[in-house]
Amino acid sequence: MVGGSGFLGAWILKELRESIALVLLHALTRNIVERGFNVRAAVRNESKAIYLRDAFKTYSDKLELVIVEDITIPGAFDEAVKGVTGIIHSASPLSGNDPLIDPKALIEPAVNGTVGILNSAQKSPSVERVVVTSSVTALWDRTKQLPFVYTEDVWNIPAIKIVEEQGKEAPLFTKYAASKTLAEQSAWQLIKDTNPQFDLVTVLPSFIWGQIISETTADIKGSNGRLLRPLKREEQDKYKGEALLEELYLVDVRDVSKLHVDALVIPAAGGQRIVASAATITVQHICKPSLML
Repeated sequence: MVGGSGFLGAWILKELRESIALVLLHALTRNIVERGFNVRAAVRNESKAIYLRDAFKTYSDKLELVIVEDITIPGAFDEAVKGVTGIIHSASPLSGNDPLIDPKALIEPAVNGTVGILNSAQKSPSVERVVVTSSVTALWDRTKQLPFVYTEDVWNIPAIKIVEEQGKEAPLFTKYAASKTLAEQSAWQLIKDTNPQFDLVTVLPSFIWGQIISETTADIKGSNGRLLRPLKREEQDKYKGEALLEELYLVDVRDVSKLHVDALVIPAAGGQRIVASAATITVQHICKPSLML
């Protein structure tokens, strides 16, 4: 099962449908057919279901859509995960543009949604692996003095502490980082405490950029929004001098979606935190792409 209506979710769904060679090699799922996975995609409303049915109509016989309106409600995924072998959970709230957003508005849905789908997975004996999309922000501790080697034992504890101390006054990005850190920690703690029949893999992408194939591009948020802002005429006065030198860590959405499928089907991935980051650029590179050539 995969959440399929968002930016990354739609690409993961595409990867699941097109990675035929990979599907034939995998050792976990029993839902193999000659042309690829049988996919059950969770969406939040019927309008998103209509979009996905049209976008993936070529594979309509292999694609089932279920509506899960609120992923934070206990038991929200109980029916959706029945009979599935693998789960990819990529849903998480974005921070938006409100600098004074209550951290709880990000943390509680992120934690409850992640813990909720793991609890539901425990009720379905067929589940063998769950892949959860975390974020490199759950790992990236900016207080570490460089050079520093990041390992799977490193967590962004400073982000949690800053949010605890500053609340709504904490930096917006720090609130998001705290939500991803706490959600991923909750997932691993649940695995440790309950020892379920499935194993867990977390994927930690940096800024995910790429073509949007989900339902709408009218209000571009998240990583793609970060790429777009310096290009907007009304935003350009904010990006001068040192602001142009801000470093951004990025990865292509196609690579992240493929990595999620690899994490789902490769036995050795079980129990691992996998970082997905491909390159470092500056805001100046966004404004002048020729600098990257």
